[in-house]
Amino acid sequence: MRVRSIAHVPDEIQMLFHPSTLSQLVSLQDRMSLLRGDDRFVYAVLLGILHANARTDGTPRGLTVAMPNTFAMAPNYVKQYIRVHRLKAPEVDVLDAVAERIESLEIPTSGFRRGAAWMQDVRATIAWPREKGKASLIFASPPYLQVMKYGKMNWIRLWLLGHEPKDVDNGLFTSASLARYREFMTAALKRMRARLRADGYVCLVIGDVRQDATTVNLAKEVADGCAGLAGLRVLEVLDDHLPVKHKVSRIWGETRGRATKTDRILVLGGPKAQRLPAYPKIDWSSANCYGV
Repeated sequence: MRVRSIAHVPDEIQMLFHPSTLSQLVSLQDRMSLLRGDDRFVYAVLLGILHANARTDGTPRGLTVAMPNTFAMAPNYVKQYIRVHRLKAPEVDVLDAVAERIESLEIPTSGFRRGAAWMQDVRATIAWPREKGKASLIFASPPYLQVMKYGKMNWIRLWLLGHEPKDVDNGLFTSASLARYREFMTAALKRMRARLRADGYVCLVIGDVRQDATTVNLAKEVADGCAGLAGLRVLEVLDDHLPVKHKVSRIWGETRGRATKTDRILVLGGPKAQRLPAYPKIDWSSANCYGV
């Protein structure tokens, strides 16, 4: 098998990794296949540790120079930040890092029930496996109008998977029009309803967005304008007022876009779905909320 040289890796990727670490990643790319279950698992672990923020001593937690632990900033911004702060990429043994991460995941024993997963566009008929019954719960987070480009914000992970960020973003629904957004959500909910049990639930995480000087409650837009048309009942809207200092969007500073500090969970139910019990209140001042 021919293994590629890191000289063929784009410059914006090379600046993030130590040459030894990057060589290992390229070698794994050449040897692994997403068609194999074990390789998909390794890829999933790698995507989780690929880049992260810094420890208290300034050293990176991931495989790249220290970066925000969810989204990747634009390549030119990262390049300048590396130069200004004189960041050095850590030399990491990739397989050792993967093994350490796997040990921390508390993988279930052989007695667990195996699940099923597949990928498809919600704008097409949902291809549900014949052997599976209808869903009792669907949990999703639809796009927030044009708040962010998911491909662009994940360009490092997409490089590892062999995808172009622009291709990913071009394939996703995005619109600044509330009318078009409602049409999209109504069609999506109708397809979900067709695969939901009569007593099942659909939970959607939908954050508020800003349009000019106006804050738009997207959860209310979907509840009022889409749920009924899809044959679903509105059971609850849970408000999650997450402090700005704990939101990922804080990394964008004054230019953090149209996202607000309020997320909402819209709980919809089928015709026979029961009302939910009272939910616990979350204390965001607790360190346990962040796994520290």
